[in-house]
Amino acid sequence: MKKHIAVILIFAAMLSLFAVGCGGQDAAQNGQAPAEENTIVIGTAGCYPPMEWVDVKSNELVGFDIDVMNAICKEVGLKAEYKVIAFDGLIPALQSKEIDVIDCGLTITDERKESIAFSDPYFKSGDSLMYWDNQKIDTPEDLSGKSAGVQANSSTHYALEEVSKKLESEGKAPIKLKMFKTMSDAIADLQIKGVDAVAIDYPMAVDYLTKNPNATFKLNSPFATCDFGMGLRQDDTELVEKINQGLSAIKESGEYDKLVAKYFPN
Repeated sequence: MKKHIAVILIFAAMLSLFAVGCGGQDAAQNGQAPAEENTIVIGTAGCYPPMEWVDVKSNELVGFDIDVMNAICKEVGLKAEYKVIAFDGLIPALQSKEIDVIDCGLTITDERKESIAFSDPYFKSGDSLMYWDNQKIDTPEDLSGKSAGVQANSSTHYALEEVSKKLESEGKAPIKLKMFKTMSDAIADLQIKGVDAVAIDYPMAVDYLTKNPNATFKLNSPFATCDFGMGLRQDDTELVEKINQGLSAIKESGEYDKLVAKYFPN
């Protein structure tokens, strides 16, 4: 099931940099949730394939996150309305009630739990390194003294920051972290050798390399694992319960496994 998105964005500029790119989008326009009681507004960045992205031909959101959320909503009788918002604006949008749910491969962390609630985990991911194939970077520690691109305030940013602090505590050169607004910006910088590597969610990296078979990049196995969850407001306990009920139902019915096989065939 595909839902039309509330905000139409133009992705052509970043797509010219790489096939599945996104970037430079502004936060979605302000808006109120629909009056219908069973309609929820779902915020997503819409630029992290295979989790979620905009089909440029139809201007519709597609991807694993979208299909999972649509299946959940169908199970519990909710209607989903999507809103595209820059990643770093999703939690503020949730807190201000511009949206009701964050559906964007959001890593469950203790720090985020201090300000928002999470659904049960719906996907296990990992943080990986992608780099030029003429380099030897077997582990994050091999980036000592080198530069790495990260999406600011992402789980991969924090994971690599911890490695850098550890290196420095051991008297070694820290990692030169370079912040980017989106992963597409980071990959674009890697393409021109502006950084030695990028720290990236493993599923997104695999999707990128699959769609760009001529890319001369290597990809490490995940150096850290993480769980993705839907982000919700802490006082919205009824909606948290409904999302968890729907997630449990699609897992029991086998629908969830079908979606995993669709987007992660290997």
